[in-house]
Amino acid sequence: MLINTFKHEFKKRAGVFITQDLILFRRPLELYDFTNDEVIAQFKGRDVESALDFDIGGKTIRDIVSLWKRMPIVVLNKRGADSDFDGYTHRGIPMGGDGTGGFDSADHPARFNAQFGKDTSFEKTLETFRNMHVNDNYESGIAVDRNGFVTRYIHGTAGSVAISGGTGEHVIHNHPAAGWPIFSGGDLISTALEGSTGITASSTSAGRSANTAKYAGDYIFTKGQHFNANAFIKAVKGAYLKGKDYNDAVDKWLKAHAKKFGYTYTWVPEKAKAVAKGKTKATGSKKIKPIPDPNVYGVQLSFFD
Repeated sequence: MLINTFKHEFKKRAGVFITQDLILFRRPLELYDFTNDEVIAQFKGRDVESALDFDIGGKTIRDIVSLWKRMPIVVLNKRGADSDFDGYTHRGIPMGGDGTGGFDSADHPARFNAQFGKDTSFEKTLETFRNMHVNDNYESGIAVDRNGFVTRYIHGTAGSVAISGGTGEHVIHNHPAAGWPIFSGGDLISTALEGSTGITASSTSAGRSANTAKYAGDYIFTKGQHFNANAFIKAVKGAYLKGKDYNDAVDKWLKAHAKKFGYTYTWVPEKAKAVAKGKTKATGSKKIKPIPDPNVYGVQLSFFD
């Protein structure tokens, strides 16, 4: 990646993972050790040029960035539904993922948008996505622009999908039945770092155990005008979670900290959606076979896959 390209892309987001452990935040310009939860370097001004010659294990940030083909993204993960059913406490929101690995494939957004004609909305696109993907046993994701049209369409694995949202876009992805319906730490941190406006995790009760089925629906996280990305990511890392189970604990934490960090958080239960539409379960999926886009790499650079 050309350094000028990096500078241009960096201005569009709150920060970027330089290595698996280190995040370079934009405002204030600082290098944060995510693993050890500490700021290891602060730089003057807002121009990222002042940080590029910082040495990390014998290589400068400039050296590391020059090897990239694109800006790295944090893979969106589901949190596996383990035995956290009889009370849950944890320090930090787990990143998620089930360790299955695998390759993501890029689909053509036009094949999604063709269903709308000339007019759509976020709500209509979300409902269409639900009908197509909440029953799948693998994750898929879309990036949706302000008018409700899809600009990016990716199919992932059973435990993750590598998709990011551009400036002003909202990311929607599904959480299969094997995991918790609510966000993982990876979902939240990816959203906080990028220029996207927010993220939605959609799920259905079909095929789930009783422990997780009751939480199915749409979880919607939207960043406000004064969203504090740096402080939010550090808080996610050190969050003290406590609840009946993982889903309940994260739900409580997100509700409690919305005002402090400048975001809105909503859970729309599947039951409520069904009542509104006169349905009792998710509609059948309209399956679209993925067609790999030769102009998009199968695996996007990520540090949490």
